[in-house]
Amino acid sequence: MKKLTLLRLSRTLTLTLIISACGGGGGAGTSAPTLKQSNTAPPDEPASAIDDQLAQLDGLDFATFMDRSFEMLLRRYPESALEAGLKNVPAELNRIDPIWEAETLDLVTGVLNKLKDIETRTAAETDLKATYGYFLDDLIVGSAYTDFTYPASYFINSVPTRTLFFFTDIHPLASGSDASDYVVRLQSVDEKIRQLTTNIQQTASNGIIMPRILLDASIRRHQSDTTLSAQGNPYYGRFDREVRSLPLGLQQRDDLLDDAKQIIENEIIPAYTALINVLNSQQTSAPNAVGVGQFARGLDFYHYKLGHHTTSELTADEIHRLGITELERIHTEMKSVFERLGYPENDGIASNLSRAAADSGFVPAAQVVARYEEILSTASDRLSEAFNIQPQAELTVIGSARGGFYLGPSPDGSRPGAFYASNTSSEPAMLMKSLAYHEGVPGHHLQIALAMEQGQSLFQQNVTFTGFVEGWALYAERLASELGWYEGDPLGDLGRLQYEAFRAARLVVDTGIHAKGWHFEEASTFFQENTGFSRQSSDNQIARYAVWPGQATAYMVGMLEILNMRAEQQSEPMFDLRDFHDQLLTRGAVPLTMLDDEN
Repeated sequence: MKKLTLLRLSRTLTLTLIISACGGGGGAGTSAPTLKQSNTAPPDEPASAIDDQLAQLDGLDFATFMDRSFEMLLRRYPESALEAGLKNVPAELNRIDPIWEAETLDLVTGVLNKLKDIETRTAAETDLKATYGYFLDDLIVGSAYTDFTYPASYFINSVPTRTLFFFTDIHPLASGSDASDYVVRLQSVDEKIRQLTTNIQQTASNGIIMPRILLDASIRRHQSDTTLSAQGNPYYGRFDREVRSLPLGLQQRDDLLDDAKQIIENEIIPAYTALINVLNSQQTSAPNAVGVGQFARGLDFYHYKLGHHTTSELTADEIHRLGITELERIHTEMKSVFERLGYPENDGIASNLSRAAADSGFVPAAQVVARYEEILSTASDRLSEAFNIQPQAELTVIGSARGGFYLGPSPDGSRPGAFYASNTSSEPAMLMKSLAYHEGVPGHHLQIALAMEQGQSLFQQNVTFTGFVEGWALYAERLASELGWYEGDPLGDLGRLQYEAFRAARLVVDTGIHAKGWHFEEASTFFQENTGFSRQSSDNQIARYAVWPGQATAYMVGMLEILNMRAEQQSEPMFDLRDFHDQLLTRGAVPLTMLDDEN
């Protein structure tokens, strides 16, 4: 699902968009670009501007320092600031040029240095200080590795995809002022895409080019945004629909629509075309291997990304072995269900899962959204079985060609939380409950919306840590089974186990391709045999792990950590499951290494 992820300072300023890393299809993010170290020294004037900003933080108490400093960081990235609900955000887009990123790195470093000297007055403040420090330090460490991030890829975490999603799903269009800002921001898209083109040329000169299979997919993806007329371009479609519903004069409306068409045709499409030309020129040099371990410093980068996403200290070897162990456990549970269903014992995991999908039936594309709404309505009615508190924000299901992700609600309540569900083809019924629980309730929507509604700091409302957020959503799938939500539906519970095997197999293939030199075909075959996914779906998954190293390992690691912590507390005589969930959900996302600090 797309989310924060989203947001997804690209890595942890992921805000309210959680990416389809979840259970389903693709996703998009509005996180700011990862901070990048540069050999170009910023000019004196901007450097002094950063110093002036840092000086404004002197003498503040801890809570005020937290909010003001984090808001300073957010405002460096207008797309993220707008998504976070900040006021008076300039009609600009995130910048990705090296000088701007170097200045931002100076700001992050300065905030971290000042944070170290601030005194806290309560245990909660001390824990929050440690979490904020973790976040800032992670940004600084990650800034050394941005050459490896494939920012022009086809996937949801790329600059083009995040930018487009900002316009199609995030940018407000509730007034004439919003519409004018939309057009002004459109004027910055070509500059952003051209800067991206320059960045990937520089990265190539440093010896890092996207693997060929990813490069081909990226070219095809971006061409879809250049072969259409301006009126058929995705940057225009939503704008056209929503502007026509605004209370605007006919001439003002027509001027806005015409301006948008002209910008798309004369500026945006040519910028995308130039990007595609550069990507095409790199095909002859692109490597066949897909893992980042093939590059100089690639293994260092991968080890960093494992820590970044899992927020744990697990090594690649440990994660690889964990995946194999978990697959053995899950396959044993599957075989027990197969036996109850009377499936042939010797037919194998993949064959029996295929049979189960057929037996469960396929929900026609036109009925997918309604089925998900029904599942989520029933789940919402049963939340009190395990939760004392529920979010106020509504949850809606949106049919989409790229489904399987969640977008958090806007802070002002004008946009509900949204589960984007793929509705272009029929869906196997046995998988739908688990995906709904993961993306909606008690998964992402419950956790993310509650984090926004607890009156916590701006930082706690908006920052996600993958291990916690995705670990919670996978835990939500397991919890639904423990609560009996699959009772009388063994095929649905088998679908849950298939999704759990999906997350365990990720541990093996992600580390396999990036740390152990696995070939694409080797990884895809392993994935197919251990999850029952089709060859095409397995290929898509391996491509995703290749373009987004380490991210997919966070789900299983996070869920197991939550389960371990729950098991420890269940030995206490006064343990209450609802209270345990309150403790987890009311403080916002935290690194897994700090999960026990307040619990």
